[in-house]
Amino acid sequence: MSELPREERFAVVFAELSGALVRDFDVISFLYTLTEYCVDLLDVAAAGVLLGTPQGQVVDVAASDGRTRDLELSGVEWDEGPCHDCYYTRAPICDVRLDTEAADRRWPRFAPRARQLGFISVVAARCHGGAA
Repeated sequence: MSELPREERFAVVFAELSGALVRDFDVISFLYTLTEYCVDLLDVAAAGVLLGTPQGQVVDVAASDGRTRDLELSGVEWDEGPCHDCYYTRAPICDVRLDTEAADRRWPRFAPRARQLGFISVVAARCHGGAA
């Protein structure tokens, strides 16, 4: 699909994702597909999706690749990282460099693990769906 102009790629993605909502809906498959499209359309190296539970926990549900999945699972286990902060503060984490002392202080386990996996910066955004 990357050979199409960007606007056409967006149209294809929106059509496919909206079509998935009316067929036999599998939320995990849908979110995995969404991460793949994010990588393609947003020109990012990787993407992941975490969901909040009614009990206020964060769980990993989808990632565009194995290293992203590994990092997400670690962040959930450690209760730290940009996705954790974004979820609980309800504020986006915008293009934070992971190779700084500030990142190491903020996320003492997450930042070194992210660098070890090849990540140099991160963005986290929180989408609101339903009651919070």
